[in-house]
Amino acid sequence: MTVYHKIRVQFPVDPLNGVSATTIARWCKDFNAWKYKVLELHDIYTTLDANTEVCYGDPKEIYQEYRFFVVDKKVITGSQYKLGRRVVSSEDVPPMTWDFAQKMVDTWQPHRAFAIDIADTPNGLKVIEIGCLNSCGFYATNVQKLVLSLNSMEF
Repeated sequence: MTVYHKIRVQFPVDPLNGVSATTIARWCKDFNAWKYKVLELHDIYTTLDANTEVCYGDPKEIYQEYRFFVVDKKVITGSQYKLGRRVVSSEDVPPMTWDFAQKMVDTWQPHRAFAIDIADTPNGLKVIEIGCLNSCGFYATNVQKLVLSLNSMEF
């Protein structure tokens, strides 16, 4: 993985604010330039404002990325969606990655149904994103299994 010196990864602290994580690369000279650009859009396109907390850090090497779908505290289905920097779509997910995803879900859930992305890194498996179902790619996920689980939810 190529790591550029000026990259910073931004994650909104509040998981309910509806803002996706983003990566600031070479096109953005620094964090302040990005911040002011986003703040100019506040009233039109974004829920971010000057009081929105974000956490950021240096980029990390990622070997592979997986997306899992969770319904009522159970990892229902998932797939691999990245191999290095390449987008892939594969049903092949190592059992230890499934187990890790479920362990993380057992620790905390933001909603009854959501997506959780897991990365395989030089430092082991890590949660890299948690988000809503309606704005993420399905890749090689068993969508029928997900829909059946969603339909069986009791309200």
